[in-house]
Amino acid sequence: MRLCGGMCRVKNKIKRLIWNVLNENFKQSYMFRKLKQSHDYRELQKSEKKKRVLLLDTPEHGNLGDHAIVLSMKKFIHRHFPELGLYEFTFDECKYCIKKIADLADKKDVILLPGGGFLGTLWPEEEDNVIHILKIFSEHRIIIFPQTLFFEDTKVGQMEKQRFLSAVKECKRLYLFLRDENSFFQAKKLELEKFAKLILVPDIVTWLPHHNLKSSKRKKILICLRNDREKTLTERKAKRLMKMLKNYNYEIEIASTVLEYNVSKKQRELEIRRKLLQFLKARLVLTDRLHGMIFSAITETPCIALDNTSKKVSGGYEWFRQFDYIKLVEQDEVTTELIDQLLSYKEIHYDSMQYKPYYEDIKNVLEQALQEKGEQ
Repeated sequence: MRLCGGMCRVKNKIKRLIWNVLNENFKQSYMFRKLKQSHDYRELQKSEKKKRVLLLDTPEHGNLGDHAIVLSMKKFIHRHFPELGLYEFTFDECKYCIKKIADLADKKDVILLPGGGFLGTLWPEEEDNVIHILKIFSEHRIIIFPQTLFFEDTKVGQMEKQRFLSAVKECKRLYLFLRDENSFFQAKKLELEKFAKLILVPDIVTWLPHHNLKSSKRKKILICLRNDREKTLTERKAKRLMKMLKNYNYEIEIASTVLEYNVSKKQRELEIRRKLLQFLKARLVLTDRLHGMIFSAITETPCIALDNTSKKVSGGYEWFRQFDYIKLVEQDEVTTELIDQLLSYKEIHYDSMQYKPYYEDIKNVLEQALQEKGEQ
């Protein structure tokens, strides 16, 4: 039985309505009181560890793709660097209290920012937070985990490029991981390599350990489509695809990798586990979400993937081309023949170790950053 459903959605809507009418001074004061009570802030205050990492700007919204990224990051770091002190601070904690957090940081501390798809113009509030963090911690070693870089070809897009570039230029030592070739090309075109180390690697969720998950017989077709500014599928085409899939003798389940309620740090792993189990119970997934495709890949579930506005799905697909059970197609290429082909697969195997050289790149960058001496 789910612990959070309709009641959580109602509570979150009420909280957002109240929050939106409050003034900025009250928000800052409230968030600092909340920050002082948090486990990570208290631990950072008394920490005497020689090597510390501050993981900043993490989500508390309902996007489980973003949460899966942070969970993967933390598990990756704990596995390879168990001696580290790792302290996590959320988007709101950073937005309203970043200077308070910075007051506790030593110049020897390494700063981590999550991977995702929010560098650029699609999600301006997230972009603002990243730029502010880069400026506040410009003297530190900063590592940004695998990101998609997307700037619209508009006047606003050009202005945002320059604003991001200016923040990067201020950073003394910045490592930027990019999760698709187009983002890597865009970063080079911006000449970011003059001011940061650029490394091309897959999304860190491809590494996520989950082999303890078990499922009963697969008997559903899972529909996991966007309903936000990144969607490209029209309502008419969505209805056509639904009609086609309903002709099969499988239960159709509408799913999303974005929950309608907020997810705290404590809830994160439980909610991701639930979502992966949902994918494990499917015979086939139709999605235009990058992490819908990645969740399909790592749970060995056949998947039809459609692209999104920023092309991060097609960019991410390049890491899965060798898997016959993952197909990236145009909307009109979703046919009964393709569906029949994917439903016929019996033996599917996913092994994250095929990306081992790229995970080694991430590990090596972390090692290098931790061994460097911070500015005194």
